[in-house]
Amino acid sequence: MKIYLIQISSCVPFLCCIGQPKGVEMTHENLVSAIAGHLQRLPKLRSNYDIYVGYLPLAHVLELTCELSCVIMGVRIGYSNPQTLTDTSSRIKRDHCLGDVSLLRPTLFASVPTVLERISKAVWEKVNAGGEFLQALFKFAYAYKCRRIHGGFPSFLVDRLVFRKVRSLMGGRIRYIVCGGAPLSEDSQLFTNICIAPIIQGYGLTESCSTGTLMECGDLRCNHSGAPASTLQIRLRAWPEGGYSPYDTPSPRGEILLSGKPVSRGYYKQPELTARDFITDQDGTRWFCTGDIGLMHTDGSLSIIDRKKDLVKLQAGEYVSLSKVEMALSQSVYVEQICVYVDPMQNYPICFVSPKLKSLTDLAESLNLVHLLHEIIQAVLKDLQRVAREKRLSTFEIPQKVALDTIAWTPDTGLVTDALKLKRFNLQTRFQHEIEELYRKDTRA
Repeated sequence: MKIYLIQISSCVPFLCCIGQPKGVEMTHENLVSAIAGHLQRLPKLRSNYDIYVGYLPLAHVLELTCELSCVIMGVRIGYSNPQTLTDTSSRIKRDHCLGDVSLLRPTLFASVPTVLERISKAVWEKVNAGGEFLQALFKFAYAYKCRRIHGGFPSFLVDRLVFRKVRSLMGGRIRYIVCGGAPLSEDSQLFTNICIAPIIQGYGLTESCSTGTLMECGDLRCNHSGAPASTLQIRLRAWPEGGYSPYDTPSPRGEILLSGKPVSRGYYKQPELTARDFITDQDGTRWFCTGDIGLMHTDGSLSIIDRKKDLVKLQAGEYVSLSKVEMALSQSVYVEQICVYVDPMQNYPICFVSPKLKSLTDLAESLNLVHLLHEIIQAVLKDLQRVAREKRLSTFEIPQKVALDTIAWTPDTGLVTDALKLKRFNLQTRFQHEIEELYRKDTRA
């Protein structure tokens, strides 16, 4: 049977955080060019050595292109899921079973930021609970390797003596990790580079078949997502309302537009949305309007600094970037997942938290407040505000109220996607009563 490049290969469901889901049409040409762009940038895959662990759903286009790349290069694939991935995953019985990566011992790993941030927080919690000597040793080794990385030098001794046990959480053989799907915080990216394996941060969307930019494997900087793929073109478009322009100095800024063979031809049976998000310029070049705000560095690498759809204007006129605030506050020890909400008729944001139960229990016991939920909530809010100040958030970006959830945010509950992205509309619906109550109180907590 003949297969033509222009034929549709798949229609990938894009589970939007707000509104109705969209089906992104992908042709064979989209997939082939996306995979070609990835393989040119990634280190060479070795069929006789490499093992890839696949745990994200194939509806996630990053997972789809990574697995197809492995199939093309003859790399073995082992399948898992986030609930059984590591020895400490939620569906693994402690002291009885091993996680999938401990059995599979993969060398390649694709991840979304949520998973890496959970691993980072879990390791730091174990270190902080391990006594003064262990804390001092780990923090010394961490700072030492951080200096070596910034100086461009290896650190074989601390890797072998200190960080080998951390790497064993992921099987002990990881060569590198590809991360995409959402921005990764600098803290989590640095932790992964130091303790586990070099991380290759990328930027792409379902509409571009996960292709956009990709870091070089040896680039350990944490403030960018790499240079554009060879199969793609990128341009920045001014967004006056947000104050971004390609003529900004010293670095151009603006909405990211993508063009090239990996870019989808549109949304399935949704011509209005296709016409809105896919445009053709005066030269006949077709561009996809991402809605993401990028900053282009002098070396050609791209940083994602904002998102148009995540910006909400407060009553006083300031803009709050929801994803930026969520990324900062996710570093709190009490946060498993967090969603920031802004009412445009108010002057401050609030947030909903799916808490880490162990940290919350320890907090309640330390305060002797097992049955006083209000005091526990205030303690969590105080810690969130402390983290916000440490991350240098503006005063108007810091949540003034918080609500804690009693259930975990999983795809089964409908509050996050299979890739663990927030479903804001569903969360807003679930917390509608709390939103009204929190904003009804005139006095800030």
